[in-house]
Order: sequence, then C-alpha cells, then structure tokens
Amino acid sequence: MSASLRAPRGACAACAALTLSAVATLATGAVAPAQDVAPAASRQDLLEALADPARAGAALGPAFEAFLDAMDRFDGPAAVELARAMHASALTIREGAPGFDVLWSAFCLEGALRRSAPESGPARARHLEEARAVITARLESAETAPAERAALLQRLAILEAGFGERAAERAALGGALALHGIDGAQITGLQRLDGGDPLAAAALFAALLDSEDVARVSAPWALRGHALAVMDGARE
Repeated sequence: MSASLRAPRGACAACAALTLSAVATLATGAVAPAQDVAPAASRQDLLEALADPARAGAALGPAFEAFLDAMDRFDGPAAVELARAMHASALTIREGAPGFDVLWSAFCLEGALRRSAPESGPARARHLEEARAVITARLESAETAPAERAALLQRLAILEAGFGERAAERAALGGALALHGIDGAQITGLQRLDGGDPLAAAALFAALLDSEDVARVSAPWALRGHALAVMDGARE
C-alpha cells in the first residue's frame, strides 16, 4: 500500500455531506430500499448487498462508513473496492431515480484511487486513468448542473496535480474558474502567489471575497491569501 494514502475524514467532508444527502433521499422514500443491511456487516456482505438492487439502497450508508474506516486504516485496496461498488450502486439507483445524487460516490472513488496510487509503475498509471474516467464521465453527463461541473473540474485539477500532470491541471482549473469555482480561484491564486505574481493572486483572492458564495467568516483563507498577495505586491 502506498504511503500517499491519507486519512480522509477531514478531506472527504464534501463526500460525507453529499452521502448524507443521498441517504436522506432514500429515507424519504424517493428510492425505497426493500431490505435492511446490518450496520456492522462485513465488507464482503456490504459488497454483495451493493450488487443486489433490492438491498443496494440500504447498503450505501454502512458501506460509506466502512469506506471511511478503510481509509483511516490506510487500507487502500479495501477503500477502492468499496468505493467502486458504492459508485456502481449509486449509478444504478440513479437510473430509477433521476434526482439521486452520484457526485459523492464519484468523489469517493476518485479520492480512494488518488490516495492509494503507488509511487511509480504501471499501477500508478492505471489509478490515474480510472480516477480520471470517473470524473470525466460525470462531466460529460447531460444531467450534470453547472455548479456540479465546477466541483468536478476542481476535483479533476487536484487529481491531475497529484500525478504531476501540470498541463491537464491548468486546463481543469481554467474550466473551474470560468464557472466561478471557489476552489479553482483559491488554487490558482496560491499558484500565482508562489510563482511570483502577487498582483494576479490578489485579483483572484479579491474576486473570492466579493463572491456571494464566499463568506469572510467561513473562508479566512481568502482573506489571508489576499493580504499576503497585497503585501508581496507592495514590496515590489
């Protein structure tokens, strides 16, 4: 298992929030699970339940908890296996319930593949190829809303950067910026600051501070980034 695997409970907050939303959809009866799944079910039990349309809906919550546990234990193979099964199950559920969210499961699978990728060799390339395909499939879906596209492009930029694919990272960041993606502006601003272009960095962080989607209280990084950029600019 690669040392690049990281515990995700903080980093996967978006996955957790999206998962809760998806499970809430199940609970409201929009997608009614026919059978329950024990919370303490083994990984094999969960994989079998996720593959069973009659039990898949009820298995998503316990499977997500098992996925987080595998990530916390740095068990990359188990995390990837669960994430693949969750995403396949979520896509199947969406076929019968078009409003069912699958962004969370795509992010879980991308994150597990990225964090568990070997440092080198053919397996590393396979991890990148699969993770990229998961995100790209959602980007190409006609069902994907603009806000979801921005989130996907930002996640794609992080993926490409993690594998050293700088040109692909910049392309994804550009797409995210065009859709007013918050993370896209933050990452690009930090890159401009680190690259010696404080005026461009200040403009990006200022745009974030002016955005209705970014409250100053909840985004202190934007304030700090802008302040650092302005100070650097003043020294030139």
